[in-house]
Amino acid sequence: MINVRITELLNKDDLKLATRPYTIKGRMQVRYYNGRWSYKFIEYKNQSLDEAPITDYDYDKYSQNYVIFGAYVDDKCVGFALLEKNSRTRYLYVKEVRTDSEYLSQGIGTKLLQHCFDKALALGYRGIYAVTPDNNIDSCKFYLYNGFRIGGIDTEYYMGTNNEGKKDIIFYRG
Repeated sequence: MINVRITELLNKDDLKLATRPYTIKGRMQVRYYNGRWSYKFIEYKNQSLDEAPITDYDYDKYSQNYVIFGAYVDDKCVGFALLEKNSRTRYLYVKEVRTDSEYLSQGIGTKLLQHCFDKALALGYRGIYAVTPDNNIDSCKFYLYNGFRIGGIDTEYYMGTNNEGKKDIIFYRG
């Protein structure tokens, strides 16, 4: 197990952490019936890469509205999380959790989410929420693994775009 330290971002260039497109392995199909959410994963026979561009974050722009946490192994940034500073709801929004591809599956994203959750509670919020596409199965499983529950689905966000047919799933913790 590696020793990871979570703190506010130490260097604005750490926000340029490289990432890769996610593999579309299938979809998370959700259903709301009788006041309860259910889901199942539908695996595709043929996998592909998502065509959406990866976001590069401008520190000066995002630091105004987000708290930015970095995950560090020694002095190397191996992950970050963008947490909304304020919200009109009882939850703060986790815009992104990104882990260096060399450090995947080592608990870094989980530690970043826990730090975001603790920060939200310290600020008096009920918890945190995140949004991820239904065709990013790994991301959906990541949030479920980390104690999030389904709170909604947005069927309109991608209408009229190259990603039409994709849906966003809203996950809550708290």
